Amino acid sequence: MKLSHLQIVCWLLVAGSTLYAQDPQKKLFERLARGQQVRPDEVVSFKNDYPYVKAIQELNVLSKKFKGKMIVDTSPLFRDETKAIGIGIQGMHWKDALDAIARQHENFCEENAEYYLIFSAKEGRRDLGPAGQSQQQITGDQGAAQGGWMVDSAKIYAATREITISAVMLEINQSKLRESGVSFSIFRGSNVNLGVEFTGAASVSKKVLSATLNPTSKGLSVDVSAAIAFFENEGYGEVISRPVVRVRSGGIGSTQVGQDFSVRTRDFQGNPIETFYHAGTMLNVSPKIWRHRDMDFIDLSYTITKSVPNITSVATLIDKSEVTGKLLMLDGEKTYVTGLITSNQLTSREGVPLLKDLPWWFFGLRYIFGYDQASTTKKELIVFLEAKIEPTIEERAANQTVGNDKILQERIDKTREEVEKRKKQIFKD
Repeated sequence: MKLSHLQIVCWLLVAGSTLYAQDPQKKLFERLARGQQVRPDEVVSFKNDYPYVKAIQELNVLSKKFKGKMIVDTSPLFRDETKAIGIGIQGMHWKDALDAIARQHENFCEENAEYYLIFSAKEGRRDLGPAGQSQQQITGDQGAAQGGWMVDSAKIYAATREITISAVMLEINQSKLRESGVSFSIFRGSNVNLGVEFTGAASVSKKVLSATLNPTSKGLSVDVSAAIAFFENEGYGEVISRPVVRVRSGGIGSTQVGQDFSVRTRDFQGNPIETFYHAGTMLNVSPKIWRHRDMDFIDLSYTITKSVPNITSVATLIDKSEVTGKLLMLDGEKTYVTGLITSNQLTSREGVPLLKDLPWWFFGLRYIFGYDQASTTKKELIVFLEAKIEPTIEERAANQTVGNDKILQERIDKTREEVEKRKKQIFKD
């Protein structure tokens, strides 16, 4: 029985889709065979109608995160926001996905020391200039005559500003706070800084906090530093960490307080694989500087995660609390993120000392003179964030030059004074 043309076409499409579905898994297995562990957050999926520009931008984020390199796309597609990637990506490593998208549009993806360069196969390579030379961006007729655009990595980095993110991770014991009758609220004052207002218990006095009375609510208002000191001194909370992260605009910074744990599995050949996962309190930030009407402000994306692994013989469970969001902040402004609440159940033995701890078979006295008390402790994590825009590398170099010139001039003046003193001493003698 002969197959019709339509049946042959359908069979080829099905076979092609099956081979393509196996291709990402094959590439992942090849990476495992080379000893390269593939983390779950390194795997991406895109539909075939996904915008090309947006896909490259998202892959650029992963490239900077895992390789520390940016993706520079000089192909005409990156200037056309209507084009789609034209290929389905399902469970593929981000670098393999980048290569597949480039091949789909007859582009080349070349890895350099500082970036991945995507250029059109039809128009030729646009990254001109020998390695090691300072490259410049060519525009207009000159660029058309020499083949297009040249990538100036030094110029890109010199114009990129840095942001310093300072954080204070404060864990509040809400149970103890309620027992003491103390309540607090965080507010923003007339300037960009934060303040904390305490109300409630008589133990919260003006003398203890060195605070000022708030005429609107009759509460005691202090700055964040004084509030943190009060929580620690009174035993209402503790500071877990005070991380300071400095990243380039558009980069990613992270910090972790805790330990990693591992889960052992086996690959397709039966070889043991030990995969490590992060646990504890983690902060990931990605700030970006924007400018509007001579005003610089920061678009801050953050993710705060608190996780505790629970490893058993059957499975590995992770008690996880996470909050993700975006903030707009001014230079030097402070803000806070809260809402991560964890509950711990504790059982303690109460009663007459010694008698409450007798064994059960000793006339049952432990049940007469003692009892088991269950208590639940609730703790809330509050993260205070402060963002500060740092000078560019050119501004820092200029200030350093001015500072060196000033030091040199001071040394010259001091030497002249010593010479004049010696002259006077010689003439005097």
